[in-house]
Amino acid sequence: MILGWLLLAILVLIIVVFVSPIHLVLAVEQQEQARFRFELRLFSRRLPRLIRVDRGFEDISPPKPPAPEAKADPSQQRRTRGRKRFRFSRDRVIAMIRDIPTAIGDTLRCIHFDWLRIRASVGFEDPADTGRLYGALCPFNQIFSGERFDICVTPDFDAARITGTAEAAFHFVPARLAWPTARFVFAHFVWPDEH
Repeated sequence: MILGWLLLAILVLIIVVFVSPIHLVLAVEQQEQARFRFELRLFSRRLPRLIRVDRGFEDISPPKPPAPEAKADPSQQRRTRGRKRFRFSRDRVIAMIRDIPTAIGDTLRCIHFDWLRIRASVGFEDPADTGRLYGALCPFNQIFSGERFDICVTPDFDAARITGTAEAAFHFVPARLAWPTARFVFAHFVWPDEH
């Protein structure tokens, strides 16, 4: 009885998360060390975050070498030899490539952009080049100074370096985001005869 209620609670929680908006914040910071930050919130961006990842790029361990491939079992090969292989015909590949831009566009339309904030300081070895770059970017600092787009680039005449932070926030509903993907998969893998 307790196990049944527990499974029902887990199912309800999955459904609630699936139909609720998920708010994400991605940030990259370049100071003495490059850092990456990721935050996830449910329902509203004003609620406390559920997940936060804040790591420096140097903290990421190098990938492990691939494990040696195990030799195939001859008996397993005999059992799978008679199975029908999943192959793509030329027409199916062309139809899939033709529908990829539509699937990407439908997916991006389900992702709602909230805001973008960039604070950067740029400098070159020649201060004159730094001044020319800043003069070219001054109009953009004035144009992109609203709530959704807030970009500010300042000159650094002391050294040739780039420092600053960039943050982007967006939200989406998993149920709406899954629909274009499911439609593409069903059209080309489950019922491909329609193309």
